[in-house]
Parts: sequence; C-alpha cells; structure tokens
Amino acid sequence: ATEILKKPGVLGRASGPMRVAFELRQAPCSEKGALLERLVTEGDWRAVGALDAARSACGSSRGFEEARRKLASRVGR
Repeated sequence: ATEILKKPGVLGRASGPMRVAFELRQAPCSEKGALLERLVTEGDWRAVGALDAARSACGSSRGFEEARRKLASRVGR
C-alpha cells in the first residue's frame, strides 16, 4: 500500500483520514508533532495505529499521549 500511495496523484485521491495516517507514517520524527492536531480532527482507526507506531519509533511525549487519548476517544478505540 505504501508504494501505491507514493505514486504521483494517488495520495491526492485518498480520503482525508487515509492521507493523514499515511503522512504521519512517512514524516520524520521531527515533523510528526505538527501533524497531531490534524490527526485528531481528521483521523480514523488507521490513525490510531499510525500514532502508536510513531510513539514507538520517536519516543512517547505529552503531545503524542494527548493526541492518542483524544483520537481514541473520538473514534472509539
């Protein structure tokens, strides 16, 4: 799926929740924090997994913890 989404024009056709989850997975740790607000408002169940992976890869922080709590509450996970 990652290789398909990286092709020109494909990600632009994806749903908002899919885009933000993919962008979080692809962003370097230093840029993930900037996506957290968008992740909470636009994300779905896929974003919960992407956020958990980001926390594991980049280290847990208050921002990640708060985003995880809000997102899980909103999507029921």
